[in-house]
Amino acid sequence: MGGRDPTRIRRIVLYAIVYIAAGALFIMPLTMPMLRSGSDFSVYNFGWKGCSQLARRLYDSGKEVYPLHTPFASVGNRPQDENTALMVIGPSKPFTASDVDYIARFAASGGTVFLANDFGEGNSLLDSLELGYRFSEHPLADMLYEKDPYVVSCSARGNSTITRQIGTFTLNCPAAITGRIPGDALVLARSSTMSWLDSSRDRIWQRSGETRSSFPVLLEQEYGEGEILVLSDPSVFINGMIDLPGNRELYDNIVDYMTRSEITRIYIDEEHHALVNPMEVFTVVLRRVPDYPRLLMVWVILTALILVVHPRLRQGSLGIVDRLISIVLWILTLGARPEEEKRIDPVEECMKKHPDWDRDLLRRIAGER
Repeated sequence: MGGRDPTRIRRIVLYAIVYIAAGALFIMPLTMPMLRSGSDFSVYNFGWKGCSQLARRLYDSGKEVYPLHTPFASVGNRPQDENTALMVIGPSKPFTASDVDYIARFAASGGTVFLANDFGEGNSLLDSLELGYRFSEHPLADMLYEKDPYVVSCSARGNSTITRQIGTFTLNCPAAITGRIPGDALVLARSSTMSWLDSSRDRIWQRSGETRSSFPVLLEQEYGEGEILVLSDPSVFINGMIDLPGNRELYDNIVDYMTRSEITRIYIDEEHHALVNPMEVFTVVLRRVPDYPRLLMVWVILTALILVVHPRLRQGSLGIVDRLISIVLWILTLGARPEEEKRIDPVEECMKKHPDWDRDLLRRIAGER
Protein backbone atom coordinates (compact mmCIF):
# COMPACT_ATOMS: atom_id res chain seq x y z
CA MET A 1 0.00 0.00 0.00
CA GLY A 2 2.82 2.40 0.84
CA GLY A 3 4.26 2.16 -2.67
CA ARG A 4 1.19 3.56 -4.44
CA ASP A 5 1.13 7.24 -5.45
CA PRO A 6 -2.25 8.81 -4.43
CA THR A 7 -1.75 11.67 -6.89
CA ARG A 8 -1.22 9.24 -9.75
CA ILE A 9 -4.32 7.23 -8.78
CA ARG A 10 -6.48 10.37 -8.64
CA ARG A 11 -5.19 11.44 -12.05
CA ILE A 12 -6.01 8.07 -13.60
CA VAL A 13 -9.51 8.13 -12.08
CA LEU A 14 -10.05 11.66 -13.43
CA TYR A 15 -8.99 10.60 -16.92
CA ALA A 16 -11.37 7.64 -16.76
CA ILE A 17 -14.31 9.85 -15.71
CA VAL A 18 -13.66 12.33 -18.53
CA TYR A 19 -13.26 9.49 -21.01
CA ILE A 20 -16.55 7.83 -20.07
CA ALA A 21 -18.48 11.11 -19.75
CA ALA A 22 -17.47 12.16 -23.27
CA GLY A 23 -19.06 9.04 -24.71
CA ALA A 24 -22.12 9.35 -22.49
CA LEU A 25 -22.90 12.79 -23.96
CA PHE A 26 -23.51 11.13 -27.32
CA ILE A 27 -25.13 7.92 -26.04
CA MET A 28 -27.69 9.73 -23.85
CA PRO A 29 -29.90 10.82 -26.82
CA LEU A 30 -30.51 7.15 -27.58
CA THR A 31 -33.56 7.19 -25.27
CA MET A 32 -36.58 9.47 -25.31
CA PRO A 33 -36.91 11.51 -22.09
CA MET A 34 -40.18 10.87 -20.26
CA LEU A 35 -41.01 14.47 -19.40
CA ARG A 36 -44.69 15.04 -18.72
CA SER A 37 -46.88 18.09 -19.18
CA GLY A 38 -50.50 19.08 -18.78
CA SER A 39 -50.46 21.59 -21.66
CA ASP A 40 -52.95 20.97 -24.44
CA PHE A 41 -51.34 19.75 -27.68
CA SER A 42 -47.95 19.25 -25.98
CA VAL A 43 -45.84 16.29 -27.03
CA TYR A 44 -45.14 15.73 -23.31
CA ASN A 45 -48.85 15.39 -22.50
CA PHE A 46 -49.84 11.71 -22.32
CA GLY A 47 -53.48 12.52 -21.62
CA TRP A 48 -56.52 12.86 -23.86
CA LYS A 49 -55.56 16.34 -25.15
CA GLY A 50 -51.86 15.61 -25.52
CA CYS A 51 -49.78 14.80 -28.62
CA SER A 52 -47.47 12.18 -27.11
CA GLN A 53 -48.46 9.61 -29.75
CA LEU A 54 -47.47 12.08 -32.46
CA ALA A 55 -44.06 12.54 -30.82
CA ARG A 56 -43.55 8.78 -30.67
CA ARG A 57 -44.55 8.38 -34.32
CA LEU A 58 -42.12 11.11 -35.42
CA TYR A 59 -39.42 9.62 -33.22
CA ASP A 60 -39.93 6.17 -34.73
CA SER A 61 -39.49 7.60 -38.23
CA GLY A 62 -35.75 7.82 -37.63
CA LYS A 63 -35.60 11.59 -38.20
CA GLU A 64 -34.01 14.10 -35.85
CA VAL A 65 -36.84 15.55 -33.75
CA TYR A 66 -36.33 18.80 -31.83
CA PRO A 67 -39.04 20.18 -29.55
CA LEU A 68 -38.49 23.95 -29.41
CA HIS A 69 -38.91 25.68 -26.03
CA THR A 70 -37.22 28.96 -26.93
CA PRO A 71 -38.08 31.79 -29.36
CA PHE A 72 -37.56 30.73 -32.94
CA ALA A 73 -34.91 33.39 -33.44
CA SER A 74 -32.62 31.46 -31.09
CA VAL A 75 -32.65 28.51 -33.50
CA GLY A 76 -31.46 30.47 -36.50
CA ASN A 77 -31.94 29.54 -40.14
CA ARG A 78 -29.61 26.94 -41.54
CA PRO A 79 -28.48 26.09 -45.08
CA GLN A 80 -30.45 22.81 -44.83
CA ASP A 81 -33.84 24.47 -44.25
CA GLU A 82 -35.19 22.73 -47.35
CA ASN A 83 -34.64 19.43 -45.50
CA THR A 84 -36.44 20.60 -42.36
CA ALA A 85 -40.09 20.65 -41.28
CA LEU A 86 -41.71 22.77 -38.55
CA MET A 87 -44.95 21.65 -36.86
CA VAL A 88 -46.97 24.26 -34.93
CA ILE A 89 -49.94 22.57 -33.25
CA GLY A 90 -52.51 24.47 -31.18
CA PRO A 91 -50.48 27.61 -30.33
CA SER A 92 -51.88 29.50 -27.33
CA LYS A 93 -49.21 32.22 -27.06
CA PRO A 94 -48.89 35.00 -29.68
CA PHE A 95 -46.06 34.98 -32.19
CA THR A 96 -43.48 37.73 -31.82
CA ALA A 97 -41.98 39.66 -34.70
CA SER A 98 -38.79 37.60 -34.45
CA ASP A 99 -40.84 34.36 -34.57
CA VAL A 100 -42.61 35.50 -37.72
CA ASP A 101 -39.37 36.63 -39.32
CA TYR A 102 -37.83 33.23 -38.65
CA ILE A 103 -40.80 31.33 -40.11
CA ALA A 104 -40.92 33.57 -43.19
CA ARG A 105 -37.22 33.05 -43.91
CA PHE A 106 -37.49 29.36 -43.03
CA ALA A 107 -40.32 28.71 -45.52
CA ALA A 108 -38.87 31.00 -48.18
CA SER A 109 -35.59 29.04 -48.13
CA GLY A 110 -37.35 25.70 -48.66
CA GLY A 111 -38.71 24.66 -45.27
CA THR A 112 -42.09 23.01 -44.72
CA VAL A 113 -44.37 24.69 -42.14
CA PHE A 114 -47.46 22.93 -40.79
CA LEU A 115 -49.87 25.09 -38.75
CA ALA A 116 -52.83 23.42 -37.01
CA ASN A 117 -55.01 25.87 -35.06
CA ASP A 118 -58.61 26.73 -34.25
CA PHE A 119 -59.16 29.56 -31.75
CA GLY A 120 -55.60 29.98 -30.52
CA GLU A 121 -52.94 32.37 -31.74
CA GLY A 122 -52.55 31.06 -35.26
CA ASN A 123 -54.05 34.22 -36.76
CA SER A 124 -51.23 36.33 -35.35
CA LEU A 125 -48.88 34.27 -37.51
CA LEU A 126 -51.06 34.31 -40.64
CA ASP A 127 -51.61 38.05 -40.28
CA SER A 128 -47.90 38.80 -39.87
CA LEU A 129 -47.06 36.64 -42.88
CA GLU A 130 -49.59 38.77 -44.81
CA LEU A 131 -51.56 35.76 -46.00
CA GLY A 132 -55.10 36.57 -47.12
CA TYR A 133 -56.89 33.87 -45.11
CA ARG A 134 -57.54 33.49 -41.37
CA PHE A 135 -59.01 31.06 -38.88
CA SER A 136 -62.63 31.94 -38.15
CA GLU A 137 -63.54 33.52 -34.80
CA HIS A 138 -66.61 31.30 -34.45
CA PRO A 139 -66.77 27.49 -34.35
CA LEU A 140 -67.78 25.52 -37.40
CA ALA A 141 -70.95 23.46 -36.94
CA ASP A 142 -72.77 21.04 -39.19
CA MET A 143 -76.38 19.89 -39.43
CA LEU A 144 -75.24 16.43 -40.55
CA TYR A 145 -74.30 15.35 -37.05
CA GLU A 146 -75.04 12.30 -34.94
CA LYS A 147 -74.55 13.61 -31.39
CA ASP A 148 -73.15 17.13 -31.56
CA PRO A 149 -73.16 19.71 -34.40
CA TYR A 150 -69.60 20.68 -33.38
CA VAL A 151 -68.39 17.22 -34.40
CA VAL A 152 -67.90 18.03 -38.07
CA SER A 153 -67.31 15.52 -40.86
CA CYS A 154 -65.14 16.95 -43.65
CA SER A 155 -64.44 15.67 -47.15
CA ALA A 156 -60.95 15.38 -48.58
CA ARG A 157 -60.34 16.62 -52.09
CA GLY A 158 -57.49 17.56 -54.37
CA ASN A 159 -54.66 15.48 -55.77
CA SER A 160 -52.26 15.59 -52.85
CA THR A 161 -50.16 13.16 -50.85
CA ILE A 162 -51.90 14.38 -47.70
CA THR A 163 -55.41 13.47 -48.88
CA ARG A 164 -54.69 10.23 -50.73
CA GLN A 165 -57.11 7.39 -49.99
CA ILE A 166 -59.20 9.56 -47.64
CA GLY A 167 -62.94 10.02 -47.99
CA THR A 168 -63.96 11.91 -44.86
CA PHE A 169 -62.42 12.71 -41.49
CA THR A 170 -63.77 14.12 -38.22
CA LEU A 171 -63.01 17.44 -36.53
CA ASN A 172 -64.03 18.42 -33.01
CA CYS A 173 -65.30 22.00 -32.58
CA PRO A 174 -63.09 23.28 -35.39
CA ALA A 175 -62.66 26.70 -36.88
CA ALA A 176 -62.98 27.29 -40.61
CA ILE A 177 -60.51 28.92 -42.96
CA THR A 178 -62.04 32.18 -44.09
CA GLY A 179 -60.96 35.22 -46.08
CA ARG A 180 -59.22 35.52 -49.42
CA ILE A 181 -57.54 32.31 -50.49
CA PRO A 182 -54.94 33.02 -53.19
CA GLY A 183 -55.07 31.25 -56.52
CA ASP A 184 -51.84 29.33 -55.91
CA ALA A 185 -53.24 27.77 -52.72
CA LEU A 186 -54.75 24.30 -52.97
CA VAL A 187 -57.77 23.54 -50.78
CA LEU A 188 -57.42 19.92 -49.65
CA ALA A 189 -60.57 19.49 -47.55
CA ARG A 190 -63.92 21.18 -46.92
CA SER A 191 -66.89 20.86 -44.62
CA SER A 192 -70.28 19.88 -46.06
CA THR A 193 -72.73 22.38 -47.56
CA MET A 194 -74.85 21.92 -44.42
CA SER A 195 -72.25 23.54 -42.18
CA TRP A 196 -72.23 27.08 -40.78
CA LEU A 197 -70.21 29.39 -38.53
CA ASP A 198 -72.05 29.38 -35.22
CA SER A 199 -71.68 33.04 -34.23
CA SER A 200 -74.33 32.64 -31.50
CA ARG A 201 -72.51 29.52 -30.16
CA ASP A 202 -75.83 27.85 -29.39
CA ARG A 203 -75.28 24.88 -31.74
CA ILE A 204 -78.47 25.90 -33.61
CA TRP A 205 -78.44 27.37 -37.10
CA GLN A 206 -80.00 30.81 -37.17
CA ARG A 207 -81.57 31.64 -40.51
CA SER A 208 -80.75 35.29 -40.02
CA GLY A 209 -77.08 36.08 -39.61
CA GLU A 210 -75.65 32.56 -40.03
CA THR A 211 -75.10 31.37 -43.58
CA ARG A 212 -74.78 27.73 -44.53
CA SER A 213 -71.85 26.97 -46.81
CA SER A 214 -68.97 24.60 -47.46
CA PHE A 215 -65.86 25.97 -45.72
CA PRO A 216 -62.19 25.12 -46.31
CA VAL A 217 -60.52 23.37 -43.37
CA LEU A 218 -57.22 22.24 -44.90
CA LEU A 219 -55.04 23.88 -47.53
CA GLU A 220 -51.48 24.09 -48.73
CA GLN A 221 -49.69 27.01 -50.32
CA GLU A 222 -46.25 27.55 -51.78
CA TYR A 223 -44.21 30.16 -49.94
CA GLY A 224 -40.95 31.05 -51.63
CA GLU A 225 -38.99 27.83 -52.10
CA GLY A 226 -40.98 26.08 -49.35
CA GLU A 227 -44.61 25.63 -48.40
CA ILE A 228 -47.16 26.28 -45.67
CA LEU A 229 -49.87 23.79 -44.70
CA VAL A 230 -52.85 25.00 -42.66
CA LEU A 231 -55.42 22.88 -40.80
CA SER A 232 -58.26 24.55 -38.88
CA ASP A 233 -58.37 22.02 -36.04
CA PRO A 234 -55.34 20.80 -34.06
CA SER A 235 -57.38 18.10 -32.31
CA VAL A 236 -56.66 15.68 -35.18
CA PHE A 237 -53.28 15.07 -33.49
CA ILE A 238 -54.38 14.62 -29.88
CA ASN A 239 -54.29 11.16 -28.33
CA GLY A 240 -58.08 11.04 -27.91
CA MET A 241 -59.00 11.92 -31.51
CA ILE A 242 -56.57 9.97 -33.66
CA ASP A 243 -58.81 6.92 -34.03
CA LEU A 244 -62.05 8.73 -34.94
CA PRO A 245 -63.47 7.92 -38.42
CA GLY A 246 -61.03 9.01 -41.13
CA ASN A 247 -58.63 10.68 -38.69
CA ARG A 248 -56.14 7.82 -38.61
CA GLU A 249 -55.69 8.03 -42.40
CA LEU A 250 -55.30 11.82 -42.34
CA TYR A 251 -52.94 11.61 -39.37
CA ASP A 252 -50.81 8.95 -41.09
CA ASN A 253 -50.67 10.90 -44.36
CA ILE A 254 -49.60 14.12 -42.63
CA VAL A 255 -46.93 12.35 -40.59
CA ASP A 256 -45.67 10.54 -43.69
CA TYR A 257 -45.51 13.84 -45.54
CA MET A 258 -43.62 15.57 -42.72
CA THR A 259 -41.13 12.68 -42.53
CA ARG A 260 -40.71 12.09 -46.28
CA SER A 261 -37.31 11.01 -47.58
CA GLU A 262 -35.87 14.48 -48.16
CA ILE A 263 -36.75 15.63 -44.63
CA THR A 264 -33.96 14.96 -42.13
CA ARG A 265 -34.94 17.24 -39.22
CA ILE A 266 -38.30 18.09 -37.62
CA TYR A 267 -38.99 20.95 -35.21
CA ILE A 268 -42.05 20.75 -32.93
CA ASP A 269 -43.18 24.07 -31.48
CA GLU A 270 -43.55 23.88 -27.69
CA GLU A 271 -42.67 27.54 -27.11
CA HIS A 272 -46.19 28.71 -27.96
CA HIS A 273 -47.97 26.40 -25.53
CA ALA A 274 -48.95 27.65 -22.08
CA LEU A 275 -46.39 26.35 -19.60
CA VAL A 276 -47.93 23.99 -17.06
CA ASN A 277 -44.90 21.88 -16.23
CA PRO A 278 -41.72 23.84 -15.34
CA MET A 279 -39.69 21.04 -16.92
CA GLU A 280 -40.84 22.35 -20.31
CA VAL A 281 -38.30 25.16 -20.20
CA PHE A 282 -35.57 22.73 -21.21
CA THR A 283 -34.76 22.06 -24.86
CA VAL A 284 -34.78 18.31 -25.50
CA VAL A 285 -33.29 16.59 -28.52
CA LEU A 286 -34.87 13.27 -29.52
CA ARG A 287 -32.61 11.11 -31.66
CA ARG A 288 -33.31 7.58 -32.79
CA VAL A 289 -29.66 6.50 -32.73
CA PRO A 290 -26.45 8.01 -31.29
CA ASP A 291 -24.05 9.78 -33.63
CA TYR A 292 -21.54 6.93 -33.79
CA PRO A 293 -18.99 8.60 -36.15
CA ARG A 294 -18.80 11.67 -33.93
CA LEU A 295 -18.63 9.52 -30.80
CA LEU A 296 -15.74 7.51 -32.25
CA MET A 297 -13.93 10.69 -33.31
CA VAL A 298 -14.24 12.24 -29.83
CA TRP A 299 -13.02 9.10 -28.10
CA VAL A 300 -10.04 8.79 -30.46
CA ILE A 301 -9.07 12.43 -29.83
CA LEU A 302 -9.44 12.04 -26.05
CA THR A 303 -7.41 8.84 -26.08
CA ALA A 304 -4.63 10.54 -28.06
CA LEU A 305 -4.57 13.54 -25.70
CA ILE A 306 -4.46 11.35 -22.59
CA LEU A 307 -1.60 9.27 -23.98
CA VAL A 308 0.35 12.41 -24.96
CA VAL A 309 0.10 14.15 -21.55
CA HIS A 310 0.63 10.99 -19.49
CA PRO A 311 3.94 9.20 -20.41
CA ARG A 312 3.51 6.29 -17.97
CA LEU A 313 -0.01 5.63 -19.20
CA ARG A 314 1.27 5.80 -22.77
CA GLN A 315 4.02 3.25 -22.04
CA GLY A 316 1.56 0.97 -20.27
CA SER A 317 -0.93 1.25 -23.14
CA LEU A 318 1.74 0.43 -25.72
CA GLY A 319 2.78 -2.57 -23.62
CA ILE A 320 -0.81 -3.79 -23.51
CA VAL A 321 -1.20 -3.34 -27.26
CA ASP A 322 2.06 -5.23 -27.88
CA ARG A 323 0.92 -8.05 -25.62
CA LEU A 324 -2.47 -8.25 -27.38
CA ILE A 325 -0.74 -8.46 -30.77
CA SER A 326 1.47 -11.29 -29.49
CA ILE A 327 -1.57 -13.20 -28.18
CA VAL A 328 -3.40 -12.78 -31.50
CA LEU A 329 -0.38 -14.02 -33.46
CA TRP A 330 -0.02 -16.99 -31.12
CA ILE A 331 -3.68 -17.91 -31.58
CA LEU A 332 -3.41 -17.62 -35.36
CA THR A 333 -0.35 -19.96 -35.42
CA LEU A 334 -1.69 -22.36 -32.78
CA GLY A 335 -1.20 -25.98 -33.85
CA ALA A 336 0.93 -25.09 -36.85
CA ARG A 337 4.32 -26.88 -37.09
CA PRO A 338 7.04 -26.37 -39.70
CA GLU A 339 7.52 -29.25 -42.08
CA GLU A 340 11.11 -29.79 -40.97
CA GLU A 341 9.94 -30.43 -37.41
CA LYS A 342 7.74 -33.36 -38.41
CA ARG A 343 9.69 -36.54 -37.40
CA ILE A 344 9.65 -39.88 -39.28
CA ASP A 345 9.56 -43.13 -37.31
CA PRO A 346 12.20 -45.43 -38.97
CA VAL A 347 10.72 -48.58 -37.37
CA GLU A 348 7.33 -47.93 -38.90
CA GLU A 349 8.91 -47.21 -42.28
CA CYS A 350 10.69 -50.60 -42.16
CA MET A 351 7.50 -52.41 -41.12
CA LYS A 352 5.70 -50.93 -44.14
CA LYS A 353 8.35 -52.51 -46.42
CA HIS A 354 8.82 -55.76 -44.44
CA PRO A 355 5.61 -56.55 -42.57
CA ASP A 356 6.95 -60.00 -41.56
CA TRP A 357 9.83 -58.56 -39.50
CA ASP A 358 9.80 -58.48 -35.69
CA ARG A 359 8.68 -54.97 -34.58
CA ASP A 360 10.02 -55.33 -31.00
CA LEU A 361 13.44 -56.41 -32.23
CA LEU A 362 13.63 -53.44 -34.57
CA ARG A 363 12.77 -51.05 -31.72
CA ARG A 364 15.54 -52.56 -29.48
CA ILE A 365 18.05 -52.12 -32.30
CA ALA A 366 16.88 -48.55 -32.91
CA GLY A 367 17.10 -47.84 -29.16
CA GLU A 368 20.73 -49.14 -28.97
CA ARG A 369 21.63 -46.89 -31.87
